[in-house]
Amino acid sequence: MKPPIEFLDRSAYKSAMNELLEIDPRHTAVLTVDMQRDYLDMTVGSSPVSPGQRACPWSMST
Repeated sequence: MKPPIEFLDRSAYKSAMNELLEIDPRHTAVLTVDMQRDYLDMTVGSSPVSPGQRACPWSMST
């Protein structure tokens, strides 16, 4: 049975991009942003965090 979509092999592209990538730890940062409304929106969240408990008060206006 054939899958409903066709998967393309991008391993050669990925390898080429990784060879070109240069990361200097002195000038590099990793930033992760969790954009789930489930924790921030009191009207739709299943486990919301109250505005006083937010780690970043500027992340969402009240």
